[in-house]
Amino acid sequence: MSKTVILYGSSEGQTAKIAHYIAGIIREKGHTVDVIDARSLPAHFSLQAYAAVIVGASIHMEHYQEYIRRLVAQNHEALNRMQTAFFSVCLTEAYPDPVQKTDLEPLIATFLQKTQWHPQNRASFAGALIYSKYGFLKRFFMRRVARRAGITTDPSHDYEFTDWEAVTRFAENFAISLRPSQEVRVFET
Repeated sequence: MSKTVILYGSSEGQTAKIAHYIAGIIREKGHTVDVIDARSLPAHFSLQAYAAVIVGASIHMEHYQEYIRRLVAQNHEALNRMQTAFFSVCLTEAYPDPVQKTDLEPLIATFLQKTQWHPQNRASFAGALIYSKYGFLKRFFMRRVARRAGITTDPSHDYEFTDWEAVTRFAENFAISLRPSQEVRVFET
C-alpha cells in the first residue's frame, strides 16, 4: 500500500470534484489517499509524509491559481524526487475543434517550466460551465467564450464537460504505477 496526497486548486469546484474522483479510484486499488485543497494547507502538512503526489489545477484567464504555482515552485526539488502526476482542468478541452485546443499545451509547459517541476505523468481534462456560481460579469464573459467555442451558452443551467473515462484511465494508470511503502499518519482536511 502506498500513501498519496492529491493537492488541488479549484475556482468553481470542478477540479476539486475531479481530485476526489481520482482519490476514490486510487483507494479502490488499495492505496491510502489524502485530498487537500492547496488554498488551505494544514499547518502540519509535509510532503515527507507521502510516497506520491498528484497536483491538480484549473486554468482561468490563461493562468493556474497562484497558490498552486507557489506551492509547486517552493517544493519542486522534493516533487522531482517523488512519484508525481499533474492534471490540468480547462474548458478549452471541451472545444470540438482540435485547432482551438492548441493554446493549451504551451500554458501547461510554461507552468511546469516556471515551477521547475517534472511530473512523470500529466493529463488535461475539460472542466465545466457552472453559470450558477458566476457573477454577472463572469457569466457574460463565459457565455462569450462558450459561443466562440461552439458550446452551449444557456446560463440557466450548469454544464459539465469532463471526460470521466479519461479521468478514470489517468487515475488507474497512476495507481498501477505506485510502489508499495510503509503506512504513514493519515489526517483529514
